[in-house]
Amino acid sequence: MSTAKKSVITIIGAGPAGQMAALFLAKQGVGSLLIDKGAHPRSKPCADVVTGQAIRVLYELDENLPLEKVFTDKYLRINGTLLHTPNGSQLDIAFLPLNKLEHLPTCIAMPRADFDNWLHEKIVASPLIETLDNTVITGWEKDSVTGEWTLLNAHKQAIVQSKLLIIATGSSASLAYTVGNLSKEDKHFAIGVRGYFKNIGNADYPNHAELFLHRKMMPGGFYIAPFNNGIANVNVVMRSDVAKRNHIDLKQLFWEAIELHPTLKERFKNAEQIGKLEGGALHLGTKTRPISGDGYILAGDAGGLIDLMSGNGIPQAMISGKFAALQAAKALASNDFSAAALKAYDANVYKKINKDLKLGKLLSPFMGNDFILNRATNAINFIATRKGAQVQLSSLLYTKNVAATLINPMFYWKLLT
Repeated sequence: MSTAKKSVITIIGAGPAGQMAALFLAKQGVGSLLIDKGAHPRSKPCADVVTGQAIRVLYELDENLPLEKVFTDKYLRINGTLLHTPNGSQLDIAFLPLNKLEHLPTCIAMPRADFDNWLHEKIVASPLIETLDNTVITGWEKDSVTGEWTLLNAHKQAIVQSKLLIIATGSSASLAYTVGNLSKEDKHFAIGVRGYFKNIGNADYPNHAELFLHRKMMPGGFYIAPFNNGIANVNVVMRSDVAKRNHIDLKQLFWEAIELHPTLKERFKNAEQIGKLEGGALHLGTKTRPISGDGYILAGDAGGLIDLMSGNGIPQAMISGKFAALQAAKALASNDFSAAALKAYDANVYKKINKDLKLGKLLSPFMGNDFILNRATNAINFIATRKGAQVQLSSLLYTKNVAATLINPMFYWKLLT
């Protein structure tokens, strides 16, 4: 007799995508089982930046949630990005207040361990969400008649039986590839290395994230996100195909940047590393993929929704988790978990996040070419010397139609003059 748990809706992965799926299901009065290979609090290599889109999702879940003191005490409000160009120039790209939600921060930085654990406390407090921690799913079976999934552990024992799987396991876990037929393509994939350091403060821009551009790291860059406790997230991200072609050792590149870059060398001379460097993978949203199918939904990084330009995946994860919950509730109500019934999820997610991913999709085909990257480096250096450049670049972040802006000669006229 099977001892497997039975849950109509099972969510695999308790990061922001999976947590939002569980919480938005509970908001609709629908129960779920949330499985994770670890237990909170836990570390996750990440940029640790939560943008306005993610803050909006928290507000939609519960308008008081982003105002909780236990949450606000842990984050630093980020007012903009300081862009350091290869020639040593700086551009201050300011963030605008959230439309209709001016009382909430546009962007914050806090360690993922703290952010995920704060959301986990909401999960545990909900009577409609059952959790199964420290549980690794290594295989699955699907009944061809009933459509029911059976999830297996390393001993091929049945753990869970479910009608619908919401897979939110991140960029590298196998379920997205075996269940969701996701494929890994190096030109749509990136690798990253992250470490925590203290005593690298930037007194002139204490509430800014920073991006250092260097030709050797492109497409990618060296990022710094400060926290409110004097510690900062420091990471390097680079697209996989370029890293492989140029035989880049990302950890070596990380330390080279700190030791050789004039600005970074000065900033890190009294820095102290906290813990060790950790590596991660990023499945980029530079192509549109199917993110649902017969009896399953892919959410967050498992669906390849990370923004190439910022390397950020948290807002897309939370948005997709919300839409996964809304679609799952409809499927439950109609008792129809077919691919056709779930297909609207894909359209809803891409419609919502298309603006965030569009610039990366437009530029991605050109960013693996060394000739173009060299020309792009020269252009960035030149633009950085123009007085109005930061205003134009800031406006690009908020334009509704990125493609139309980029083909409009007036944009470049304003940028260069």
